[in-house]
Amino acid sequence: MKCIVWLMISIMAGPYMCMPAGAKTVATPLQQTMVVFPMDNSAGEAGVQVAEDLTAFIRGGLAAHPTYEVLTYSQRIPTIQRLVKLEPEKNQVLDGPFHTDRTAIANAVALAKAMSAQLIVVGSVDRYVVSDQGVADLVSTVEVIDVATGKTIRTVVVTGKSGRAPAGSSLAQAPIATQAIADVGAKIVSGIIGSTEPTQQAVNTQTKKKKNYTWLAAVLLAVGIAVVSGSHGSNSSSEPGPPNPPPL
Repeated sequence: MKCIVWLMISIMAGPYMCMPAGAKTVATPLQQTMVVFPMDNSAGEAGVQVAEDLTAFIRGGLAAHPTYEVLTYSQRIPTIQRLVKLEPEKNQVLDGPFHTDRTAIANAVALAKAMSAQLIVVGSVDRYVVSDQGVADLVSTVEVIDVATGKTIRTVVVTGKSGRAPAGSSLAQAPIATQAIADVGAKIVSGIIGSTEPTQQAVNTQTKKKKNYTWLAAVLLAVGIAVVSGSHGSNSSSEPGPPNPPPL
């Protein structure tokens, strides 16, 4: 009987003894969808390939961040094609530029809305030169735009350099540009992540805090002790006494 009572008390009180006073929350970052548009080139012929490579570097850096879903922009994707069918005039802005002025940025925002994106990254290669010493100098401006409002969240202006080119090598060779792009691209990605880090949302399996039921566990435990004690006392009083001695 005692074993059964204690088993019942354990089953009833156990969950309440383990239950926290309030439901715990786990903060997880919200993922945001983002479109990185091709960088405009304002640096002349030397900046054409640099703009393409810098765009790819920024896109890859942001895609590696866990809070961003980076969407690839292309005028051939179905959502853009549907937009052009509905608004034929948009066909004239599909190739950019996307950052030369506010109209260009507004066009990029419209395209991003068709892609259901939350943020866009637009920018330009403002300067790219290689010095006589074989050092590439790169300047770039990037803006992060909130698609819903069309407002700029942050503007990042970055200057970067490459290492000195090896003696006797061509100043136009790729490694110089690659080093400058990596320097500028890493700074841009860092600046974007710092400015668009989404507010953490508390993910809670219980929407309401649970009450502290420790008192109930204590009551159940006290009842169990009382029941067991009472059972023990009644058993003791009902036990027959010692037999009477036989008559002489």
